[in-house]
Amino acid sequence: MFLIFFAGLLVVGLVIALAKLAPQKLFHFLSQPNWISWTWTGIFFALLLFLSVYAAFGLIQTHWLPAILCTSVLAIAAIVSLYNKQIRTAFSALLGYQRLLLEIGLLLVGTFLTFIAIELPSNPAITGFWIEGLILENVIILFIFLIFHLLFQRTGAGAVIAACLFECAGLAEYFVVSFKGVPIIASDVLALGTAATVSGSYTYILNERVLISFAVLALAIVVLSLTPKPRRAKRPVVAFAANALGGLIIAGIAVFIATTVSFSEFPGIKYNAWIPLDSYHREGFISSFVTQIQSFRPVQPDGYSKEEAKKLLSGYADKYEENLAHADSSSSSSANS
Repeated sequence: MFLIFFAGLLVVGLVIALAKLAPQKLFHFLSQPNWISWTWTGIFFALLLFLSVYAAFGLIQTHWLPAILCTSVLAIAAIVSLYNKQIRTAFSALLGYQRLLLEIGLLLVGTFLTFIAIELPSNPAITGFWIEGLILENVIILFIFLIFHLLFQRTGAGAVIAACLFECAGLAEYFVVSFKGVPIIASDVLALGTAATVSGSYTYILNERVLISFAVLALAIVVLSLTPKPRRAKRPVVAFAANALGGLIIAGIAVFIATTVSFSEFPGIKYNAWIPLDSYHREGFISSFVTQIQSFRPVQPDGYSKEEAKKLLSGYADKYEENLAHADSSSSSSANS
């Protein structure tokens, strides 16, 4: 297993060396990457290095086909990323509305790929996903992508950071389900200190579903990193402020929706509090987790008021005192007789 990932690492390393050191006249087909292209390539190189080391310790347990698939996708993604500058420059030559449509399209594709990458490791029923849960989870991911994309000035880096955070959450879900047989719930977040204390007693094995998830994440990163580069604005400060404001507005809308609209009331969304893993498999990790968090906010019953609640509580207290006094008097009478 180690040799498969190490071979991919060597191939990418050789291509990087040629792009960096070889004379351009001899290898004119190679790109001249800028620092951004090197950064994207470095991400995939680092992931291949991580998997090589992980496999060397025997912590990847699967057959050879998923390993070859994962290595091939990561290696191709690293090489394609060397041409990130040229591809984005070509996209930037499109007309304004064409660039915008392409930008939205790439974000949508990246959203769906990230959704698959999140669910693959821990969801064996991904092919039987409920359409309502699929739509809700993709909308949540897209909202987060838009926020990060705008806050990072539409460079492509923001959505990639969000995708990697989602993948980390998906891996955490995979390990928790593997160790405990139950999904991550909101109370687990409050107990992170305890989880960190006992985490050393587990062995973190990666299987074929995780490797394929990494391959899908790599495709998502490539897609998101190629969002068309915005034209240089005449007023850079104004453009920066407009993007940042747009991201904050979308964040505000997302928070407003999450705190005022109960996803459990959506048609087809039925969170199972008794068997949460059932909901996670049917409706998705992210959508079920958010729905479960919303259940922490109880809905005020019709006709409820603090004054009425205090009056009822006072009445129950008085009744309790009366019963207690009656019980004491009865005990005294029994003792005297």
